[in-house]
Amino acid sequence: MSEIDSKAIIESAGIPVVKTVAAVRADDAVREAARLGYPVALKIQAPEIVHKSDAGGVLLDLRDDAGVRTAFASLKKVAEHAGRHVRWSHGAADGPTGTQGGARRAP
Repeated sequence: MSEIDSKAIIESAGIPVVKTVAAVRADDAVREAARLGYPVALKIQAPEIVHKSDAGGVLLDLRDDAGVRTAFASLKKVAEHAGRHVRWSHGAADGPTGTQGGARRAP
């Protein structure tokens, strides 16, 4: 089960979670980041990469469209460097990686 799917189950039980969405292309990630509101984080979605932060698969505090595009490209390189075909959790990606982004407004 993907993190996105597990968060949906937790949220359905009335437990607050950080809003998380999937993006298959850099343009998707930028659009969703703008919709959620900056800053955002991107995290690679790859069951094969267990320790995502250790592999460079978690990028935090992205504050603008350019930062999201750069981060998305970086995550694609992480997947390629890992030597794995990274599966996309919500359908086939057009490249070797999938990402998720999340944002939460501080009170």
